Amino acid sequence: MPRGLARRRLVIVGAGVVGRSLGRAWHAAGLPVAAVISRSAARARGACRFIGAGAPATDLAAAGAGSLLMLATIDRVLEGTAHQIAARVPLQRGTIAFHCSGAFPGEAIGVLRAQGAAVGSLHPLQTFASPAQALRLLPGSTFAVEGDRGTAAALSALARLAGGRPVRLAAEEKALYHAAAAVASNGAVAVAHLAAALLGALPSFARDPAAPLWPLLRGTLDNLERLGPARALTGPIVRGDATTVRAHLAALARVSADLLAAYRLAARVTLWAATASGRLQGREAAEIARLLGARRRAP
Repeated sequence: MPRGLARRRLVIVGAGVVGRSLGRAWHAAGLPVAAVISRSAARARGACRFIGAGAPATDLAAAGAGSLLMLATIDRVLEGTAHQIAARVPLQRGTIAFHCSGAFPGEAIGVLRAQGAAVGSLHPLQTFASPAQALRLLPGSTFAVEGDRGTAAALSALARLAGGRPVRLAAEEKALYHAAAAVASNGAVAVAHLAAALLGALPSFARDPAAPLWPLLRGTLDNLERLGPARALTGPIVRGDATTVRAHLAALARVSADLLAAYRLAARVTLWAATASGRLQGREAAEIARLLGARRRAP
């Protein structure tokens, strides 16, 4: 066990996917889990069973059961939960309190300093669809770490204990960092949804429009990892094929104004990527920008 974590016991506030998966990963690596707190007794018990340790609790008083306090709540109740703990729970001396929000800095729970806690934030740059899936994906993932030097050192040790790679961020960088994460994960799902909607407009694909996309998306992800974003980009826009883009727009205009608008938006982002890579320039880039109604090709 890393020196900064030795003799510490973890208390988890929040029995959702993040709390469960991180709790289990750290417990498996030797970090004692003292308690899991949730408003639902059943969820607290379920989280403790999944983690394999910890006492389930519904009372925030259990937050004082350890000197490592993780707030794994949803963002909208994060600050309020910290205020409730600060108002009525005596924390152990030397407690490190941190939250798992990607968008907000440790200062979101800064009120816990009144109880003598050091505060920070630790956010795994990973998708958490289920605890079991998250456990498989955590090793090798980047963890955004933010807080003062001593707190950040302990949180970096926690990231490594879960098999992750810690990266220090400044407090003011958190929101932009999280925007990037949302675009990479949620944006990819949204684009897949758009592609399925486009295929679903064709009778031949209407029964299951998403299934044909999975091999394509797996190949795209493999190309991204092997080649990087600039070289992985394929298709008519990066080739400067305005004729094909014009055909796309005409076909969509006959099907759905909403799908046409969504395609234009996705294509404008593709145009930006193509021009930013240096692979699309000059007259071809200008013509595609005109077709898409893009006022500029790249920021």
